[in-house]
Amino acid sequence: MMNKKVKTLVATLFSPLMLFAQSKQDFTSLNQAEKSFNHYTDSISVLSYNFAKESSYYLNSLMPDKVSRISLLYDFQKGHYIPSQGATKINAGTLLTEGTTKVGTIKLFGSFTYKKTIEDSTRFSHQTRNNSSTPYYFGSPAYVHYERSIYTFKAMAGRNFFNNKLNIAIGTDYKVGNHFSTNDPRGDIGEYQFDLIGSLGYSISKKIKIGLAFRNGYGQEKINVGYKNPRYYESSVYPMYYNHLINGYGEGKPVLEANNRVYTDNQTRDGFDAYLDISSSSAGNFYLSGNYITEHQRYFHSTVDGFTEFSEYDLNKINVNLLWLKNLNSVRIGALLNYNDLVGKDFNMVFKANNYIYSGNNISAKIFLNRSSKKTAYIHFLQINKNTEARVDGVKANDVSFDNLLFVAGTGMRKGNINSFFGLNIEAQYKMPLNDTFKVLQTNEAYFTRYVIYHDYLYNTSSYIGGSITGAYGLPIFKTMQATFKINAGYMQRLEQKALNRTIISEPGEDRFSSNLSLNLYF
Repeated sequence: MMNKKVKTLVATLFSPLMLFAQSKQDFTSLNQAEKSFNHYTDSISVLSYNFAKESSYYLNSLMPDKVSRISLLYDFQKGHYIPSQGATKINAGTLLTEGTTKVGTIKLFGSFTYKKTIEDSTRFSHQTRNNSSTPYYFGSPAYVHYERSIYTFKAMAGRNFFNNKLNIAIGTDYKVGNHFSTNDPRGDIGEYQFDLIGSLGYSISKKIKIGLAFRNGYGQEKINVGYKNPRYYESSVYPMYYNHLINGYGEGKPVLEANNRVYTDNQTRDGFDAYLDISSSSAGNFYLSGNYITEHQRYFHSTVDGFTEFSEYDLNKINVNLLWLKNLNSVRIGALLNYNDLVGKDFNMVFKANNYIYSGNNISAKIFLNRSSKKTAYIHFLQINKNTEARVDGVKANDVSFDNLLFVAGTGMRKGNINSFFGLNIEAQYKMPLNDTFKVLQTNEAYFTRYVIYHDYLYNTSSYIGGSITGAYGLPIFKTMQATFKINAGYMQRLEQKALNRTIISEPGEDRFSSNLSLNLYF
């Protein structure tokens, strides 16, 4: 069933992009490869390109007419400086292909991503990792080994009308995922998500453009937890292997019978966007966007006798972005401001009322400065990120929140040309905790409180320093493509951690190491 869905969506989303190969123009020429290479290796171009991927409204204005790439990536992470439900070690491989083209007056964008992740190991997290604020999920104190396979498809199409005064565009996103653990308790999670956006833009003048978009989406997660060894749930000798149902932000309850270790989460989404673009020869180009999305999640189990309702969860999402692009002779500036707010409230079927409230708020500012000469380009950037998160469980009387700042700065250079180039980038990070709230009744202390709540409080209120270094080398291959090889290594070191006068059996480690390799082909 899942394979059939994948094949159908591939055919549906990518049939317009088959014209890449059918076009009379030579997309595999080295000249075209150079254009794609210059686009993907320029930090400001990538900044605006990724910004445009979020909405079909920007397809015509911020995406180049013809670029394409294929990337193979390998990512490795290891260390215990992680949240309680993170993975102590990660091995991940990714295949990514994407591109843009024009067919007559219609502009197209398409991408496909396959990612295989192996987590060794994680606890209290039979989840997809895409719905981390949820109050309803299964988990166990024992570590489990997880494998995740995710396919993501994205396509957009847009066209201008009436001498480019009116723009109409549509976009689709589709994701299919399979997640499973290979040791008891064995989680098995299947998911799919589909989102659609339709946008309309109108140029009031040569300098001002406004727009609207409407969003609709739906998805599903199916979760089942099983055991190969029945002793882990039949005997009280192995409490670490018990499957727990978390319903809020506090202690859950063991759920051991097979018929109870399964549920479905159906999701529906609706929303709208508003846009304002301003172009100025002196101040640069400004792209302001905002969206509001509501999501409803229904947790239930269906049998031949009907439905058993477990929980409902409603999310309200607000996202505002401002992109600024400015050219100053050999210096180019790109800046992105972002405001993101997420509020979630459940309806607990046991108490017939709202019990759990989640609130997350993120404000970030990032600025790039690129300075270029004939053969050398210098890149500098600075980023500040303020992150706030709070979780409240009314019945358990738990109220935990944190507020911190993250500073990131980096510099780099790229030397050479299309025939051969070398790049080097260095980045430094520092996280500083600001405020926090910790109200957890010690009388409710058990597995979830000790392994998750205490651990996450210590992690989120700690400070750390980190950095990374990236090297890249590029050259033409087959006389038709440009290739780059990249290698990156990063490290985080915990600095200070709060003292918590509780029974601590799980806490963040001292550090975390990461590295990745990639091969990128531009054509």
